[in-house]
Amino acid sequence: MAWQIHFTCDNAEYSSATSVVERAGQVEIWRAANVSVREVTPGHRWLIVLIEREAKPVIWRAISGEWTLGIEEQTMAISLQQLEPDASSGRVQKLRFQTQTDLWSFVAQIAFTRIDVITTRAVGERT
Repeated sequence: MAWQIHFTCDNAEYSSATSVVERAGQVEIWRAANVSVREVTPGHRWLIVLIEREAKPVIWRAISGEWTLGIEEQTMAISLQQLEPDASSGRVQKLRFQTQTDLWSFVAQIAFTRIDVITTRAVGERT
């Protein structure tokens, strides 16, 4: 069903760094964020992250295998980085959750969606 919400978290935080120096040496600045996973079109789930007082989402992308995930269990943060060759900025975006339930529910959404994409791709290759 289009625009169905599969996950939402109103009390997450968002941080972004654009360079290795920034990621390694600087103190991260975290901003309050709303994180959701929505089925934008049938069978296609998207990650949408809205920051307080900003009209446009800071993250609006299909959940697929074009980006890597890093999970930091102790801080309940997830790092997202694009794998595309044209992603020259090397931007790393992070989401931090307040509860383990929110963290692992989000990870479950990503895992479910990626398995669905892989399965659909495999079925297409066999036909």
